[in-house]
Amino acid sequence: MTSPGDPNANAATSPALSVARWQQTVLTYIRGRGVRDGDTLLAWVNLGHERGQAGDPAAAQIDLEFAAGACARELGPDHSTTLAAAGLAAYWRGTAGIGGGRVRRLLDHQVAEPPGGAG
Repeated sequence: MTSPGDPNANAATSPALSVARWQQTVLTYIRGRGVRDGDTLLAWVNLGHERGQAGDPAAAQIDLEFAAGACARELGPDHSTTLAAAGLAAYWRGTAGIGGGRVRRLLDHQVAEPPGGAG
């Protein structure tokens, strides 16, 4: 995902520098456009994902959970940015080892027992 004004466009950057640039972009967008603006929210999604890419999946998950909630409220639950934020939050949550077991148990149960109990 990228947003207008992508701070990392056409530049090879370290993960830490990329996170710092996205942080600055988010702050600039909040000041200029407000926290409810679609580009601000998209930049926040990018910041979260970059945190994960930089090796901090727990921080990525926190940023992305916040962004997903804000996107759902401001853009709607079916908006592409909302869905991207929610999907990335789930990815980084799993990478961080947060809550993945519950999903795995559910999937294992459904594979072991087909609908209607017939095999």
